[in-house]
Amino acid sequence: MNNTFHHSYYHHILLSTILILFFILNILLPTWCCSCLRSDTLEEICIGNEWSLYCFCHPGLPTWINRFFWEIFNCSEYAPYLASRFCIALDLLGLWFLARIFLSPSKAIISVFSMLGYWYFNGGGLMLNHSMSVITCWIWSIYFFCRVLQTEKNRYWIALGIMLGLGLNCKYTAIILILSLLSYMFINPKARTYWKTSGPWLTILSAILLFLPHLCSVLHRWEPIFAFITRQKTVAESSFILDMTTGWLIQLAIISPILLSLLPLFTFPFRREKISISSKNIPDHNILYFIFFTTLLFHFIFQCITGVAFPNRHYGSHLWTLLPIILLQGLQTVSTRWKWNLAFFWIIFFTIIEIITLPVMTWNASNYSARPSERFYPGKAMAQEFDNIWHEVFPNTKCPYIATYNYRYGLMAICVYSQSQPHIVTHEGFYSSSKELNEKGGILIWCPDEKFPDNMISEEIKNEYPNAIFKGCKDFRYNQKNPDVPSLKIAFALVPPTQ
Repeated sequence: MNNTFHHSYYHHILLSTILILFFILNILLPTWCCSCLRSDTLEEICIGNEWSLYCFCHPGLPTWINRFFWEIFNCSEYAPYLASRFCIALDLLGLWFLARIFLSPSKAIISVFSMLGYWYFNGGGLMLNHSMSVITCWIWSIYFFCRVLQTEKNRYWIALGIMLGLGLNCKYTAIILILSLLSYMFINPKARTYWKTSGPWLTILSAILLFLPHLCSVLHRWEPIFAFITRQKTVAESSFILDMTTGWLIQLAIISPILLSLLPLFTFPFRREKISISSKNIPDHNILYFIFFTTLLFHFIFQCITGVAFPNRHYGSHLWTLLPIILLQGLQTVSTRWKWNLAFFWIIFFTIIEIITLPVMTWNASNYSARPSERFYPGKAMAQEFDNIWHEVFPNTKCPYIATYNYRYGLMAICVYSQSQPHIVTHEGFYSSSKELNEKGGILIWCPDEKFPDNMISEEIKNEYPNAIFKGCKDFRYNQKNPDVPSLKIAFALVPPTQ
């Protein structure tokens, strides 16, 4: 293939412009259209403030990242979107380095830019979560593994261990990639010889050291994770085959823009690319195929063993990151310039379509003029009301803490948008210290239920906060014109400072 595509000054400028606009629009459009952050992001920011090693059913690293971006950008609306796009930038950079091991510059460029139409890099990854963060570790782990096979240097073994350890601290499904890499290390004759060196053991040691704190935390508080998995299995058992089939079909629809973008580049009928060993000491040319298909196989085995229909629309983000590279590596491509331009056109087209959907998805997630989802609330307005409650009693000081006493998304919204320091007293099995809140004062909020009444302080709260004073119950109604729209009832108490 000629290299006019790669060396064209026009293409360089156009690709750079698209990439810059992609990140700017991905950050600004959701910010302009969102009146309240998504519920899962509210949870991530709030729990990240606790520096907990785990978050309900996931490790805690993504919550720390979300909280870090929220703090350094002064609680700005765009901070969570910037955190997500920062990870996506690392993903694209990792894919470029990985593609350059196996592909020419022209093919490497087109493989990376075809991912701009990937749903998980757009509407499916509006904000940083566990599924998004594990993609970054997934891609860079594969890159460092290929570099290990290419150079056999200890620094790449250590880097591989670090990325695998970080991946486990993002989401437990990173274990599937570890199983795939271990399988290769035992099946491939050349790779088996590495066990006699220090390299693999450096990888294992690095990964264990990074994952050990979380593992120790989980061993002491495993009940919430086990309860979540059991609940998912119970839900899935009723229609497991249908849910599993639907999940894979959804994944096929998600990757269809990538396949359609690259389709003009391949010869018809499809023919296998002739691979010649170059002087760059490229590792086993089948390694990416091995990783890609074994991870799919292990996911399928996971489905059958657990009874959980995985992956689905939300939980398949990491599976397809290698797809453009292995297609361009394995299938013969044409050298006709207009077909490369056609592929480039489809990449732009699908990227634009994905970007257009961003404000629609964001607006739909936070639209309060119609019936709101029970998971999304006008957090700013609610938070301001509770900030005012403190200032009415203590006008010269800022409320030190605002704390939730049961787990509800609306309460998380108040904590995140309040001027106070958010504090989670109880969250599905882990407890934050109440000492500082008792000393410096704050506001306790809870959604009334059988355990926590709406007309008094429960014994549990009273025992932990003996100075708490019940102040009442607020009923937040979203649409005064439509009485059928559900409201959110929040009871609250004031904890006066003792210092």
